[in-house]
Amino acid sequence: MKFNSGNRVSFLSVIFMGFLFPAILAYLAAVYLLNIWYVGIFTFLSLLAAVAVVSIDPIFNSHYGEDEELYYRRYRTVKDALESLVERLDGVYEDLVEIDNILKMEE
Repeated sequence: MKFNSGNRVSFLSVIFMGFLFPAILAYLAAVYLLNIWYVGIFTFLSLLAAVAVVSIDPIFNSHYGEDEELYYRRYRTVKDALESLVERLDGVYEDLVEIDNILKMEE
């Protein structure tokens, strides 16, 4: 595998998100008594982001030597998938705001 600048950035981001950030969070939890729930949530999110980088990186770096139209088709596919994910997360957020408002009315 050719180690170009895109691969270096992916490698460094996976190292940071998958190893360094959770280690820093564990340190903060141990030394400064950071809430363990925050540590767990942010560690899960950083590991999820590292997995996303590992899974998306070959799609973007596989265009070397291939047809440019295939590259843009893959790019559009990933972009559409991420846009639909954001739309679904917006719906979940709106539902959570409604639940929060209902719970506030109960008080």
